[in-house]
Amino acid sequence: MKIMGERLEGKIKFYLTEKNYGFITYDFGDVFFHLTSLPLNYSPVGGEIVSFELKESSRGLTAINIHKIEVK
Repeated sequence: MKIMGERLEGKIKFYLTEKNYGFITYDFGDVFFHLTSLPLNYSPVGGEIVSFELKESSRGLTAINIHKIEVK
């Protein structure tokens, strides 16, 4: 089940700075994201918890509007 239009939570699986992309693991699997979906000055690290939205693209699902969730 894919939830479009809602904010989801997941964990950064990995981010390749040299290639400007990575993957987020969430309840329904892994989803691709690109540097353009990140806020300025945020370089994600594996294991960080993030919120995001899903967008359907010609290459499948993509995570957009990604924001780090501060764990207290």
